Amino acid sequence: MNSTTPPATRSIFQEMLRGSSWAVLARWAIRGVGLVSTVILARLLTPKDFGIYAMGAIVTGFLRLCTELGPDTFVLRSREAPPELCDSAWTIQVIQGAVVGVLLMLAAPLAVDFFHEPRLTPVFFVMAGTAAVGGLQNIGMTLVRKDLDFAKDFRFLLYSRLFKFVAIISLAFVMRSYWAPVYGTFATAIMTVALSFGMHRYRPRLGLHRAREILVFGASMLISNIGAFFNTKADVVLVGHIGTTAGMGQYNVAAELGSMATAEIVTPVGRGLLPAYAKVAHDRKLLIAAYLKSIGAIALLALPLGAGLSAIAPDAVRVILGEQWLRAIPLLRWLAIYALLKSLIDTIVGRVLIVIGKEWLVSALGWVRVGILVPLIAAAAVFQGVGAVPAAATLAATLALPIVMYKVCGALDMPMRQLLACLWRPVVAAVLMAAVILALRPLIDILLLRLFCEVLAGAATYVACLLLCWWVSGRPEGIEADCCKRVVARVRRAG
Repeated sequence: MNSTTPPATRSIFQEMLRGSSWAVLARWAIRGVGLVSTVILARLLTPKDFGIYAMGAIVTGFLRLCTELGPDTFVLRSREAPPELCDSAWTIQVIQGAVVGVLLMLAAPLAVDFFHEPRLTPVFFVMAGTAAVGGLQNIGMTLVRKDLDFAKDFRFLLYSRLFKFVAIISLAFVMRSYWAPVYGTFATAIMTVALSFGMHRYRPRLGLHRAREILVFGASMLISNIGAFFNTKADVVLVGHIGTTAGMGQYNVAAELGSMATAEIVTPVGRGLLPAYAKVAHDRKLLIAAYLKSIGAIALLALPLGAGLSAIAPDAVRVILGEQWLRAIPLLRWLAIYALLKSLIDTIVGRVLIVIGKEWLVSALGWVRVGILVPLIAAAAVFQGVGAVPAAATLAATLALPIVMYKVCGALDMPMRQLLACLWRPVVAAVLMAAVILALRPLIDILLLRLFCEVLAGAATYVACLLLCWWVSGRPEGIEADCCKRVVARVRRAG
């Protein structure tokens, strides 16, 4: 930032950057382990195995959101976190886990009928136990985030993921079935609870002294959570209902890979942004400055990852998953772009509206997106088949984006041109990058060499185009300026 930037703004952005950097590092470390796990499992299990596990995970996710009252978010948003608030939040969390477990057992027959998959019933019973155990996690790990101790948060997430990796892969080698991720996830839930109590000294007690405040907050978030589920999983649910179990597996794995690049920037950054935004929520100018800075940084990172993954999809699937997953290639092309647009929308809406007390707007915008998405993907499935669903979902996200931008700018009392100024340079650079990758593909025959050259050429093109757009636009303050200043400073020190 330049010298005219207020010290308070510089301070809060540095705090946000530090917290978000740890969060991104944690998420990418976790996803790095997850990618290796997916590659190994793709060769040990079949698309049908992935499909069965995905069906159970989707229902579990839906029931979690239907009962999620956001006790941890309420603690993060609060200025203080006295013991009675933390105990109430933990108690509600425990109750939520138990309720999800009971609902999963009750929902098993309905899920079997909906997905036409009789093997789901015992899977649901194990997942019910996983949900109940997970609700016991120490609320102290939320206090870690509230204190912006993201180094400890990073270690907690990484240790949990490494255990899950070892558990699932070990079981997959022995069992060679969908039971490997089911049992592995259950074991991980037990270990994560133990780890949460080992890494934080806070010992929560059962109590509901501050439950009323959390429940009022949670009620406003509940409708938003359900809308968020349909925005994230409506296409997968539709494919699972009208398609085959193997087709569900192909689609779900493509969706996971498609979101791996972009969502793993947006989701972890949100862990750092919420407590940081909360610190400046009282000063609208500081909040808008921090918001625009974070949007620019996220767009700069997420846009090339999503567009690039879509462009290299044919080669990436062959190298990462193997020949039995070739039907995922056309799915991944669209789902990578869809995930990019969803992540961008979630970034624009997300945490900033929560900290200014407009949870209702988050919910309203979520359901507007559902109202656009569901009819489009349903029409695509009926008239064109399952293969057309990703394209329809991408169209829905494209139509929703300007609506979201308009409403959020209005809520913040901020001109939309300020938001557009954060986005246009990475958008142009990402489009040109994808064009270069597509033009390069016919020139190289060797698969691994071609994939390497695509990634290298794409990265070089994106950086060059981004810097050119920044230069042409008059070198405005932003993430590009900050990066250039850091590079120049290091070169001078080295010289």
